[in-house]
Amino acid sequence: MMRRKNLHYYDIWVYFFTVKYHICLILFLLFLLMQIFRPYYVDELVHTIQQAHSKLIFLHGGRWSWKTTILKQILSDHSLSQKKYYFSFEDEIVAKKFKNADDFKWYMQIKYGINFYENNILLLNEIQYSKNFINVLEELLQDSEINTIIIVTGIIQQQSEEYQKILSWGKTTTITIHPLWFFDFLQYKNIHTTYLTLDNPSQIMFREIQTLLDEYLIWGWYPEVIKATTSDRKEHQLKAIIQKVYDKDVGFYFNGEEILVFQDLMEQLCHNSMQWFKYKTVAQELEISIPLLKRYINFFNDNCLIETLSYFYTNKTKELSHQETILIGDMGIFSYMTGNFGSKLHNIVAIKNFVYNEIVKNLWEHEQCFTYQKINNSKIDFIIQHEDGTLTPIIVSESNTNKPAKIFKWFHKVYGDRVRQYIKTTPL
Repeated sequence: MMRRKNLHYYDIWVYFFTVKYHICLILFLLFLLMQIFRPYYVDELVHTIQQAHSKLIFLHGGRWSWKTTILKQILSDHSLSQKKYYFSFEDEIVAKKFKNADDFKWYMQIKYGINFYENNILLLNEIQYSKNFINVLEELLQDSEINTIIIVTGIIQQQSEEYQKILSWGKTTTITIHPLWFFDFLQYKNIHTTYLTLDNPSQIMFREIQTLLDEYLIWGWYPEVIKATTSDRKEHQLKAIIQKVYDKDVGFYFNGEEILVFQDLMEQLCHNSMQWFKYKTVAQELEISIPLLKRYINFFNDNCLIETLSYFYTNKTKELSHQETILIGDMGIFSYMTGNFGSKLHNIVAIKNFVYNEIVKNLWEHEQCFTYQKINNSKIDFIIQHEDGTLTPIIVSESNTNKPAKIFKWFHKVYGDRVRQYIKTTPL
């Protein structure tokens, strides 16, 4: 039996190791938090700044994709020698009333003492709250003597003439901030995926991570949702994301009864996820005008809640053309809007969303992703068109066999000389 004196020393050692354990745990959690910050976006942004080819950098992404966090990482990045300034349009009412570039420069000089002709970095958050600010940015780009690099975030209307005009100036870079994709999600869960690759798939590893894939498909890919440890908390975070979009952005871009369309239209799109889409049909079902529907589609796109995917089409016969497929970027939004939090591992729509998002996040700069459908409705879910014009068709099938899809045979007859490889993916 241990003596009382020894027990006293034993208690001290237990206390020491307990404190040490908690310190290690805190450090480990901070490490995980850094991982979920996606430092590769910071690296990409730093690289773009150092290249000095761009005077204006857009950080594009939906709410809660941690664009602001990335801005603040840049603000404290010691590898960048320039003076850095941070300003949020959401915080200051006067910032919403800039008339032109001179007005903006004067305000920034008074507030921060910024000299725009020196080599500085200006970080601007939530620029959508200044309605005229895209025009201000265009004027700044036209001034060849300005040396300050401007980095902006906000829900940019990417289809607008103003935005497209800015891109045409050639000194603008857009970096899209995606929610976590699956392999980052696994890393965050402390699952190392070194041996799980497309060239060396491990069935044992797949079985081990099956429950994690379920969590990923059901609850979504937003960092805040992934961090939540209970289903109630995850659902609360998803609700908060949608509510923030509704409160801040829908009310900002739409007026009166137009605002009331948001909930019904999001539910409609979620229920029709991964299906072809006709504006006229949906507009009739919701009893709204087609112009309003198109404005909402663009709005959802800008907020990264959905994707629109065009059909791959040539002058070959028996193909559909000039239609669009609406894809829900299902970062848990599908689950929240439809109230379906059941298992999705064998849900073909969930798998298609998963495959599509993994494709998009890993496309090279000059590659494109399309869908493909014949007039008899047989289809290839995704076609990657590579920079050299070659194609990689991908089909998502409920059949867990190695038998090639019939449409692959037809497609090969027509496009076989352009095809790199055929890919069939299944829930297992």
